[in-house]
Amino acid sequence: MNISPADLRQHLAQRNQAWRNGPAFRSTKRSKRQPWTTHEDATLRQMAGTHTSLQIAATLGRTEGAVKARAVTLDIVLPRAFSGARRSVGGKRESLGGLYVRSSAEQRYASYLNFLKERGEIASWAYEAHTFSFVRVTRGTRDYTPDFRVEYPDGHHEWLEVKGYMDPKSATRLKRMAKYFPNEVVRVIDSAWFAEARRSGLAGLVPGWERGEKR
Repeated sequence: MNISPADLRQHLAQRNQAWRNGPAFRSTKRSKRQPWTTHEDATLRQMAGTHTSLQIAATLGRTEGAVKARAVTLDIVLPRAFSGARRSVGGKRESLGGLYVRSSAEQRYASYLNFLKERGEIASWAYEAHTFSFVRVTRGTRDYTPDFRVEYPDGHHEWLEVKGYMDPKSATRLKRMAKYFPNEVVRVIDSAWFAEARRSGLAGLVPGWERGEKR
């Protein structure tokens, strides 16, 4: 069937108008018009460690460019590893004497703990030193291994969990840890801590602080 130039122009105009009236276009326009809310900022910070910028954009109903721009404003790093490049996970780190860690976030915090130990602010630290079992739990999450055990010069200790994004399973582990081991102190080191370390210049003071795309 032959279509005249006039019919083709009309058809394309109708498709273009339909697209402009659709949710994708409205979402794009919204991202340029509407100011960011505190809830959106909090969601961006929480998702930055484990989701791509495109996934965050879909969650917030904004464009990927708007998410990246807002991340710059808030000093949130969205590494290329989470924007389409191959994601690197754990491995042995020469900077930690060959210790195997599961992410660069853990490597950075381990380097920070070495920094504190050299300054005498902590006595020692250990990686994944103990697994707590929730013996009364019959299904679901039944154990928990904190990332770090830190001992202080006065003899007390605490557990540290490096968590860029609090997924439901991790949240359940921490809740059960608090319930079944109420005397153990667990602190969560989140993406906001790392952002502040970069903003304040602390990251530049810590020997071995890993930079680049690895997470």
